[in-house]
Amino acid sequence: MTQKIKVSEKTIKREMALLQEMGLLIREGGRKEGRWVVKK
Repeated sequence: MTQKIKVSEKTIKREMALLQEMGLLIREGGRKEGRWVVKK
């Protein structure tokens, strides 16, 4: 993902954490076989 959108891994983690705090992004399932879901 970092190469695709040309930002650092730290930036991606920070933005994903912000989206989680806002309730817009949630994790379903476990760490290995789970997935991220964008809430509408």
